[in-house]
Amino acid sequence: MTFFYFFICLLQTLLAPFITILGQLHPFTRRRLKFEKRNLTDPACRSFFKDQAKASIAFEISSEGELEQIRPLLIKELRNQQKIELIYCSESVENKCQKIYEEYPHLIRLYRLPLLTFSWISIAHFQHIFKFMTADQLVLCRYDLYPELMLYGLCKTKKFILVSATLKNKKIHLIFFKLLYKYLFNQFDLIVCATKGDENKFKKVLHIEQNKLKVYDFRIVQILHRVENAQSVLDTKIFYPMFQEWFMTVAHHQRIIFGSVWPLEMSMFHNHHFIEKIKHNHFKCVLAPHKLNQDFIMKITQMLPPDLPYYIINKEMDINTCRAIFSNMSEKPGILILTVPAILCELYTNAGNAFVGGGHGRSIHSVLEPYVGMCKIFCGPKTHRSTEFDLIKDYSTNQIHVITNLEDFSRIFMDNYLQEVDIMKRKQLFNEFNDNFETVSDQILSKTAKHV
Repeated sequence: MTFFYFFICLLQTLLAPFITILGQLHPFTRRRLKFEKRNLTDPACRSFFKDQAKASIAFEISSEGELEQIRPLLIKELRNQQKIELIYCSESVENKCQKIYEEYPHLIRLYRLPLLTFSWISIAHFQHIFKFMTADQLVLCRYDLYPELMLYGLCKTKKFILVSATLKNKKIHLIFFKLLYKYLFNQFDLIVCATKGDENKFKKVLHIEQNKLKVYDFRIVQILHRVENAQSVLDTKIFYPMFQEWFMTVAHHQRIIFGSVWPLEMSMFHNHHFIEKIKHNHFKCVLAPHKLNQDFIMKITQMLPPDLPYYIINKEMDINTCRAIFSNMSEKPGILILTVPAILCELYTNAGNAFVGGGHGRSIHSVLEPYVGMCKIFCGPKTHRSTEFDLIKDYSTNQIHVITNLEDFSRIFMDNYLQEVDIMKRKQLFNEFNDNFETVSDQILSKTAKHV
């Protein structure tokens, strides 16, 4: 396998000049090349090599969700004054990575994974990731099994770990893929599975040794921290006292937040009976769109039924504007569209029900946030990529409801909104994760060499 990864990296090196030339022909690859070239000028990308220093551990991530997965490990190391190398593949997570660097500039280095500019020969804008990385431990998240990362992790002196590991949506029933994944995952010294179901598949289907496997979802710890601090975060928002007064005028089970929703999902509201319930204050509904730009918000409002009033609050509004909006909502009830960023997780703690968007498009967004926020959950059928959905199904089967057809939302919601939330069961689960955090994180972050 080492020879295979080496061959792929060599092939990348040979093709790199042609990729650069051809890459200029398409807007996506031009943007990707520009993204990767920033490694050469960004101060955050100065290798610890150049300062005769060494990182204790390196992490590689692709998305914001993956950053949240490894964040508890990252923060634990930084607070212990350990040096970190954080490699990321996607532009979508760059801003959050940069914010971490700004907080810990002497302890962390960032690196954009060079997919188009990778080369064994570091000339011009071509980059060799081995000349950046100094850590003896490499942690990958989910399934970014790129050849250069696999080759680095396979070095005899390196400890190689995979967290949030899953075989969900993998074609392990086909012999070729089964053998491929068996070889790939056997390269790791430790695999931290996302769910117990994944652990069973790694063990029984791919025959990974039990002493290499753990089950833990670090996202729960991160969300618990946000939920515990939700009130202090929300109290800093101008609109929140008025929002709370408006939202709390109905019982907990009559409040619903539609989180990370898309325009096509607005057909949920095309039910006369449900609209009348909203207009008569039987339900208080809050929409938190997936995107916050004006075009996206306009598409949301255009898809709402014309007889359903809506009100928009954004982060720029002053207290008098907010007060006027809530006064209008009292006189003429409707739905509130909230476009204030980075508070959805905290807002879920105020509701008894949550509809999580994305499940009628590519894939559902985070269902773990409303679950930790003690909501009953409704979502679309595209759950094939979500290990969070599997975790909730394992522990609270009857607390998450799949809406296959959006037109059926109001009926399914009305049938289930009075259901009691299994608060004690969830608290027991969360306590278990809190209690196990130190044990699992210490095993990952320990400086011992290869897994025995």
